[in-house]
Amino acid sequence: MQRFDPIERCAAALLIGVAAVLGLLTVGCQRADPPPKLPDPGTTHDVQVLIETNQITVGDPVRVRVVATHPAGAQVELPDLADVETLTVRERRVWQQPLDDARTQSVHDYTLTAFRRGAHPLGTGTVRFVQGELEPVEQEFPSYKLTVVSVRESEADVAPPRGLWDWPGRVPHWVWVLGGIALLAALLGLLAAGLMTWSRRPPPATPPPLPHEMALAALRRLRDKGYIERGEVNPYFTELSAIVRQYLEGRFGLRAPELTTEEFIREATTTKVLDVAAQALVTDFLTQSDLVKFARFQPDAATMHAAYEAAERLITITRVQPKSTDPQEATT
Repeated sequence: MQRFDPIERCAAALLIGVAAVLGLLTVGCQRADPPPKLPDPGTTHDVQVLIETNQITVGDPVRVRVVATHPAGAQVELPDLADVETLTVRERRVWQQPLDDARTQSVHDYTLTAFRRGAHPLGTGTVRFVQGELEPVEQEFPSYKLTVVSVRESEADVAPPRGLWDWPGRVPHWVWVLGGIALLAALLGLLAAGLMTWSRRPPPATPPPLPHEMALAALRRLRDKGYIERGEVNPYFTELSAIVRQYLEGRFGLRAPELTTEEFIREATTTKVLDVAAQALVTDFLTQSDLVKFARFQPDAATMHAAYEAAERLITITRVQPKSTDPQEATT
């Protein structure tokens, strides 16, 4: 199973939260009201009524929009859209939008409901357009009726409940904005907490180097000291012998630094930790090192290079081999 660290989890939560905030703001700000039909360019006074549906059940809300087109600066006086005995206004909102330099539209949005069955007129009378000291312009209000049906088997009317005028309308836009900001702040706090936890987590432990890795690194350091170029035989073979003995001790568990050359070769042969080729390399290498240290043997640069290569080849052929992931190799 794939595991995610705290930063990935917090980042994923933050992205989900931002998407949720944008979704909430979109839902809170969207308006599903149908757009009014634009009047002809030459029309100065016009009234349109847009109704969501002309039939509802008792108690259901219905949206109605009245759009009045008039000269800029004029005031619109609408007749009472609902009779208290038949229809009830649950919400009303008025706003304006300019059409051009000379004309403006006044938009009246209503949410109505009814608790009596039957066909109810939306409004009667005339619409008055008043502009300063000019003669008011009157126009008949469009004739529309709203049919209210009942889902009850009884033919009796349903009485309106108390507190009807206090019913809530749409959720204000600022509520959605504040809610989205609060949610975003909470997600940012979670992200900050995850980052702090991640920063305090100790770094992963580094595995210790293998014996052959330490030995090969020591050989490279010995080569860079320049003993061969200066002909310094004794310190060169002393350090080279110590590197090989320490490697064999770490690789095979032999007590190489504490044994003489003869004792070490005997133990390696007896315990069979080294194959024949490796035993030959160890024997030649350690014997040559003893000749330099005790018999005052002075090899040339080529012999010193050959001893270095022999030590490197011994470490390479006896190093720990990585485990194979091939099933066929694992069974052989």
